[in-house]
Amino acid sequence: MTLGSIEHADPRSPGVQPRPALGVQFVGIPEFADLGTQVSQEVSAALAGRRTVDQALDDGQKLAEDVARNYK
Repeated sequence: MTLGSIEHADPRSPGVQPRPALGVQFVGIPEFADLGTQVSQEVSAALAGRRTVDQALDDGQKLAEDVARNYK
Protein backbone atom coordinates (compact mmCIF):
# COMPACT_ATOMS: atom_id res chain seq x y z
CA MET A 1 0.00 0.00 0.00
CA THR A 2 2.81 2.44 0.86
CA LEU A 3 4.71 1.80 -2.35
CA GLY A 4 1.54 2.25 -4.41
CA SER A 5 0.81 5.53 -2.67
CA ILE A 6 4.31 6.81 -3.39
CA GLU A 7 4.24 5.70 -7.02
CA HIS A 8 0.86 7.29 -7.69
CA ALA A 9 1.30 10.55 -5.79
CA ASP A 10 0.44 13.59 -7.91
CA PRO A 11 2.98 16.38 -7.21
CA ARG A 12 0.50 18.96 -8.58
CA SER A 13 -2.13 17.93 -6.05
CA PRO A 14 -0.50 15.91 -3.24
CA GLY A 15 -3.22 16.22 -0.61
CA VAL A 16 -6.89 16.77 0.01
CA GLN A 17 -6.39 20.54 0.38
CA PRO A 18 -4.69 22.92 -2.09
CA ARG A 19 -0.94 23.39 -1.54
CA PRO A 20 1.00 26.61 -2.15
CA ALA A 21 3.95 24.81 -3.78
CA LEU A 22 4.49 21.95 -6.18
CA GLY A 23 5.90 18.71 -4.85
CA VAL A 24 5.59 15.55 -2.86
CA GLN A 25 7.87 14.92 0.10
CA PHE A 26 9.32 11.50 0.77
CA VAL A 27 12.83 10.52 1.77
CA GLY A 28 13.47 6.82 2.14
CA ILE A 29 15.87 6.90 5.08
CA PRO A 30 15.09 5.94 8.68
CA GLU A 31 16.38 9.24 10.09
CA PHE A 32 13.95 11.36 8.06
CA ALA A 33 11.08 11.39 10.56
CA ASP A 34 13.40 12.19 13.47
CA LEU A 35 15.08 14.95 11.48
CA GLY A 36 11.68 16.48 10.73
CA THR A 37 10.82 16.43 14.42
CA GLN A 38 14.10 18.04 15.43
CA VAL A 39 13.85 20.79 12.81
CA SER A 40 10.22 21.42 13.80
CA GLN A 41 11.35 21.89 17.39
CA GLU A 42 13.94 24.44 16.25
CA VAL A 43 11.30 26.37 14.31
CA SER A 44 8.89 26.21 17.25
CA ALA A 45 11.58 27.62 19.53
CA ALA A 46 12.07 30.53 17.12
CA LEU A 47 8.32 31.17 16.98
CA ALA A 48 8.21 31.16 20.79
CA GLY A 49 11.05 33.69 20.94
CA ARG A 50 13.52 31.33 22.61
CA ARG A 51 15.96 31.70 19.71
CA THR A 52 16.24 33.68 16.50
CA VAL A 53 14.98 32.44 13.15
CA ASP A 54 18.55 32.47 11.84
CA GLN A 55 19.70 30.28 14.76
CA ALA A 56 16.85 27.83 14.17
CA LEU A 57 17.58 27.62 10.45
CA ASP A 58 21.32 27.23 11.01
CA ASP A 59 20.79 24.45 13.55
CA GLY A 60 18.25 22.74 11.28
CA GLN A 61 20.75 22.85 8.42
CA LYS A 62 23.46 21.33 10.63
CA LEU A 63 21.10 18.54 11.68
CA ALA A 64 20.31 17.78 8.03
CA GLU A 65 23.98 17.82 7.07
CA ASP A 66 24.77 15.38 9.88
CA VAL A 67 22.19 12.94 8.51
CA ALA A 68 23.33 13.50 4.91
CA ARG A 69 26.94 12.65 5.77
CA ASN A 70 25.84 9.05 6.34
CA TYR A 71 24.49 8.80 2.76
CA LYS A 72 27.25 10.31 0.62
